[in-house]
Amino acid sequence: MRIRDWFFKQRSGREGTAAGPAPSAAKSGVQYFEVPVTATDRFLCSDNECPCPGTEALVPGKTGFLFISSAVVEMRKDARSQAEIKAKLERIRQTLHGADSKSAIVWDVGTTRPIFVCRQGAERLRLNLATAAQDANMWVETSRCPLRPTPKV
Repeated sequence: MRIRDWFFKQRSGREGTAAGPAPSAAKSGVQYFEVPVTATDRFLCSDNECPCPGTEALVPGKTGFLFISSAVVEMRKDARSQAEIKAKLERIRQTLHGADSKSAIVWDVGTTRPIFVCRQGAERLRLNLATAAQDANMWVETSRCPLRPTPKV
């Protein structure tokens, strides 16, 4: 079972498939980038600065929200797919350490992918909750996120 179909069943309580893919860029004017969803039944707050314990299971779009920072948009504007972001990060590593180096670069949370947060974290970040909830739903259902920062209130 695909993760988006599993999520649909969890939210709706019935068999079937999730809604189709996100609206096309041509229709909405918004561009998207790929962020694969890990097959899990627990979504947790991943904001390191959130005062919550980070152990409560969150429901995307209801108690869980997606924060897309301007840093993520900047990093992903020319790396929309997973293959493109991996290649970009490898080019950056080689530029900094040389092609033959075995060194690694550790990226801060929220630099290459959005952060999934609880309501407390979303409020602390002053996110527009309606948009952050819609983005969380889209991410879980389609593995895509809009290429724009989450609006703030």
